[in-house]
Amino acid sequence: WRRISCFWAISDPFFWGTYPRMFSENSAALGGIADQLSPRKGVVLMTQNPPLQTNHEFLGRGVDYLGFLGTQLRNLRGFTTLAYELIQNADDTEGASEMRFHFSPRALVVDNDGVFSDCGQVSADQCPWLEERGSRCDFHSFRLVAGGEKRGRADTTGAFGVGFLAVYQVTDHPELISQNRHWVLDENQPEDRRIRVCPGCPTCKTGDLPGTRFILPWALDAGSPIRVRLQVDAITHEAITEFSQELLKSLPTAMLFLRRLTRIEILNNGDHIESFERIIDQNQVLIAKGTKTDHWFLIQDNFDDKA
Repeated sequence: WRRISCFWAISDPFFWGTYPRMFSENSAALGGIADQLSPRKGVVLMTQNPPLQTNHEFLGRGVDYLGFLGTQLRNLRGFTTLAYELIQNADDTEGASEMRFHFSPRALVVDNDGVFSDCGQVSADQCPWLEERGSRCDFHSFRLVAGGEKRGRADTTGAFGVGFLAVYQVTDHPELISQNRHWVLDENQPEDRRIRVCPGCPTCKTGDLPGTRFILPWALDAGSPIRVRLQVDAITHEAITEFSQELLKSLPTAMLFLRRLTRIEILNNGDHIESFERIIDQNQVLIAKGTKTDHWFLIQDNFDDKA
C-alpha cells in the first residue's frame, strides 16, 4: 500500500481538551503518523507513506471508450432528440442564421451559414485560446467528448458536450467541413487516430460549400464495428422516412428557443419539402411555415431582484 489512512471518530470532550497538545508534541516521535487533527469534526486522520518499492508491477486503468459512447447514446435516443441536438449545435455556431437538412439515399447533410471558430493550431493537444480567452476554439471543443466547453459560454445553449453523440443513431462516421478543414470521425480507432484529416477531396473542394457542413452517411450495415460495439441497430429506409417526418413536426417548437437561427429548410433528394422562419416582433415570436404563422407571446423577466 502506498498510503494507509485511518479515521477515529471521537466525541469525548475530555479527549479534545487534553490530547491534541500531546499528539502535536509527539508527532515527530510518531514518525509523522499524526498528520491532522480536526476537533471541530471529531476526526483524527492518520497517514503513513512507506518507501516506494522498485519491484512493483503496474497495470493500466482506462475507460471503455465505445462502451461509454454507447451508454451516452442510450440517453440520447429518439429522432426528436437528434433533431434538437443538430439544431442546437447549428444555433451555437457563431454567425449562423440559416440551416438546412438535406435527406438523400446516401446521407443526411446538415448545413448552416456559420463557421467553426479556429485558433489556427487545431492539431495541438491544448487550445491556446483556453488561456488567452477562457474557452477553446470550436475545433478543439469538437475534439473533446463530454468536454463541457459550452457550459461556461453565455452565447450558447449546449452544456455538456455529449449531444453530438446522438448522430450515432443514424451514422457510423460523421464528417465535419468548415473553415477549409474536413474531418472524418472513426470512433473505433485508437484515441490519437479517431479524426482523419482529409488532405483535399471533391467533397470538401466543391465550390458551393456553406459555412459549416455535417455529413452523416446512413449506417445501413448492422454488422459494422461501430454498430456492434455501440449496441445500436442499423438505420433502415423506413426509419429515415420516420426521421424526416419527426423533424417536420418538431421544428416549430424547437425554433422557439433559438438564439441565432431564423430560417430552417428541409430538402429530400434536392427537392424543397418545407421551410420554417422565426421572427421576433416585440413581445411575440412568430413561426412561419408557408402561408401559416403561429404566434407565441414572449414573456421576459429575470431573477436578479430578491423575492
